[in-house]
Amino acid sequence: MKIRVTGLGCIIIIFLFIYYPPIAITNTMHFVAIWSYYYLFLGGGRSEFRYLKYRAQKLMLSLVLIVIYLLFVALFNDVSVFAATYDIVVMCLEVIPSAFAISILCLKKSHLDLSQWLIVVGMIQAIISILAFINPAFKQIIIDNMLRYGFSDIINKMARIRMYGWSYTMAFAMPIVQAAIAVLAIYLGMTRNSKYLLTVPFLAFSSVINARVGIVVMVLGLIVIIFGRKKASVKNNIIVLLCFVLFTGLSLNVSSRLQSVSPDTYKWITEGLGDMMALFNGNSYSEYSYFKYIADADIYRVPDGIKLLFGTGSITTRNNSLIQSDIGFINDIWLGGLIYVFAFYGLIISQIHKICSYYRYKYNSCGVLLEFGIIGLIMVANIKGRILSFNEASNLIILSVVYLISKIELEAVFME
Repeated sequence: MKIRVTGLGCIIIIFLFIYYPPIAITNTMHFVAIWSYYYLFLGGGRSEFRYLKYRAQKLMLSLVLIVIYLLFVALFNDVSVFAATYDIVVMCLEVIPSAFAISILCLKKSHLDLSQWLIVVGMIQAIISILAFINPAFKQIIIDNMLRYGFSDIINKMARIRMYGWSYTMAFAMPIVQAAIAVLAIYLGMTRNSKYLLTVPFLAFSSVINARVGIVVMVLGLIVIIFGRKKASVKNNIIVLLCFVLFTGLSLNVSSRLQSVSPDTYKWITEGLGDMMALFNGNSYSEYSYFKYIADADIYRVPDGIKLLFGTGSITTRNNSLIQSDIGFINDIWLGGLIYVFAFYGLIISQIHKICSYYRYKYNSCGVLLEFGIIGLIMVANIKGRILSFNEASNLIILSVVYLISKIELEAVFME
C-alpha cells in the first residue's frame, strides 16, 4: 500500500528532519526515520531507491567502521560507549536513510527542488521565532515543553536573552541553519527570482536573535556568492547592493523595536557586533566576548602521547570536564584522536568534493559555490561547536549532500 505524501506533508517531514523540535518524550528524528524506512522499502520511493542503494550502503558502511573505531576507543579508555558513538549511530541509522527518503520525495515532486523546500521550512521557523520574540507567553510554552522533555535548567537562564524558536539546539545549530538558508535565499534571488529576497530579513532576524554566529555565516556566505561567481551581471551586482542597503535599513529600524521589547537581547547582539568590530580595529572585547574566549590558548589543548592519535572516547565541554573547550575540532580530537578527525572529516569533504566537481563541470561556477559554501560552513561553525555531530546544521549538510547525490544518480532514471 502506498501512502501519498502531499506538499504539506513534505514540508512537515523536512521541518522535523532538520529541526527535530522537542514535541514528545522521544526524539522527533525517530518518527522521521520510521517513515523513511517505510517510504524507501515499502512506499512510493522504493523504485527510485533501488538505484541509490549502493551509494546509501557505501555511506552507511563508512560510518559503521567509524562507529566500530570509536567503540574500541571508548572501551580502551573505560568511558561510555553510548556517549562516544551516539552521534554517528544516529547519523548512520536515522539521518542518512531519512535524507535519501526526503531527497527522493523532493525529486518526485519536481515542481520544487530542495532549495525551495528549505526556504519554506526556514520561513516557518522564522515565523515561530518572531512569534516567540514578540509574545513571551508563547515563548514560555516552548521553554516549559523543553524542560519537560529533559533539557537542563540552564535553558531558563539562556532564555533571558535568546531561545526564540522551536528547535532542538536554538543557541547553536538552528541559528546557523537559518543564516545558511538566508544566504541561499539571496543566491536564489540573484539567479532565479527576486521574490526570494523578501524572505531574507525574516530568516536573518531569526538567526541573529538566537546566536551571533549567524552574522558571521551570512557575511562569509555573501563573500562566497560575490567572489565565487565567475560571471556576475550588472543586475546581480545591483541585487547584492540592494540587499546590503535593505538589510542595513531594516537593522536600524528593527534595533529600536528590539531594544524596547527585549533590552537584554539587544545588548547581547550589540556587544557581539562591537566585538566583531574590535577584531579588526584592535579595541578590547566585551566581558563575555566569544572572540576573547577563542583567543584563550587553553581551549586548544589536545591529548598527549598516543591519545593524540587515538583520542580518549570523550568530548570536552565548558561545563562537563576539567579540559574545557567549545571548539568542534578540539572536541573531535579528544573524542577519537587525529585518526577519527581525518577519517570522518575526510569522508564528508570527499563526498562534497566529488559532487561539486560534477556540478562545476556541468554548471561552471555553481560547483565552486557549493563546495566553498558547504565546506566553509563546516569550518566556521566548528569554531562555535561540534558541527559534525547530531544537530540541525549537520542534518542540513547531510540532506544537501544526499540530495545532490540522488539527483545525479537519478538523472537518467524515470521520475514521476
